[in-house]
Order: sequence, then structure tokens, then C-alpha cells
Amino acid sequence: MSKVFYLCWCFLSFLPLWVVLIVRDVISIREDSVNLGAEWCGTIGCLCGFAISLLVVWLGLREEYSRDGESGTIVSVTEKKALTAEVLLSYVLPLLAFDFGQWIGLLEFLLFFILISFLSIRHNILGGNVFLELLGYRFYSCRINIKMIDGGMNPTDCHLITRRSLAGEEGKSISVVLLDTDLMIEKKREEKRNEYGC
Repeated sequence: MSKVFYLCWCFLSFLPLWVVLIVRDVISIREDSVNLGAEWCGTIGCLCGFAISLLVVWLGLREEYSRDGESGTIVSVTEKKALTAEVLLSYVLPLLAFDFGQWIGLLEFLLFFILISFLSIRHNILGGNVFLELLGYRFYSCRINIKMIDGGMNPTDCHLITRRSLAGEEGKSISVVLLDTDLMIEKKREEKRNEYGC
């Protein structure tokens, strides 16, 4: 996956922050704020960033999802229920301390956000994503035995994104697509049909 995809993934992880900023800016604009330029810039920037990020992530996931998946067996699985909350408390909440109604506050925020994004991409921190959780995806920490071409098994520890619950799925087969060195997404199971299409 490209660095642009990861940057957009990171941007979508901050969805609650963008919503709060847009609401703040709209209220300030309606109250005839002194710094209308900063308010409009923040609102338009958030909306454009969200639209572009959504498109890039959607196209990237669609492209990866269309590839042939790797088959494997789930050895162990643990749902990462607190992952998104950790991202919100560690990265998103502190960013609300900036004063977005002033140009200097907007600049300080952008520098801080760029630094967080850079470090997240550099160290492959692609954990909890609020936007994906809102779409019904779940995050798991798994060990999967991936089938090799020669018939052997390659045990792989990974983070897995899926829409279904994997509770009690140890020992069952799964088809996954590798997004990053330790991040996978489950391919949708294709139902087997008989010769009549049923």
C-alpha cells in the first residue's frame, strides 16, 4: 500500500476531531467570528480532507480486496475492543486543546498533526480507526496459519480487520488479504452454489 493510502487512513482515524472542528467553526462563523478566514479554512480543509481520504481508502481497500486472498486457519484470536478508545484518548483528544479560531493555533495544530501522521506511517501504527468501526468493522489480534504453495503452514501474527465476530473461530478456515506487514483484512466468504445457482 502507498504512503498516500496510509496518510488517508490516518486522517480517517481522527474522524471525531474533524466533526468537532467543523461544528466549532460553523458556530463561530454564524456568530461572526473575528477570524472568519481561519474558520472557513478549517471547515473547508476538514471537509476536503475527509472526502479525499474517504475516496483514497475506499479505492485502496477495493483494489486490495479484489486480489486473491491467502487461505489459512485461525490458531488464536483476541478482539481489540479498546483499540479505538486508545487512539481517541492518546491522539485525538489532546488535539482539541488547540485554538482553531486563530491562525497561529491552526498552524500549531497542523504541525502537530503532520508529526503524528508521519510517526504513525513510519512505524506502521494503523490500529483503531473510528471510521471503519462506524462501518461495522472489528479489529482483532490473531495468529493465523497461512497455507504455503508447497502445502506447509506459515504461522503469522497479525492484526485483522473483519465485519464478522471471530469469537470461538479458532481452528476454522479464513481467507485474508495482506494490507501491510502485520495488517490483514478478511475476504468475504463466497458461498458455494450448486449447478442450478442455488
